[in-house]
Amino acid sequence: MLLPAAALPALRSDLRLHPGPRRADGAPGWTLEDPGRFRFFRLGWLEVECLAEW
Repeated sequence: MLLPAAALPALRSDLRLHPGPRRADGAPGWTLEDPGRFRFFRLGWLEVECLAEW
């Protein structure tokens, strides 16, 4: 039995995704910038794909 998908809140429009440094294994990386909190997060392929489906 499949459960209905939970509704997710919208991502904040001020978040920015930038190409980032390559990861230790050579895979591409991205940096998520949160200007409202002055924070930066390094993301890998899986995290970026999850955000793209958000």
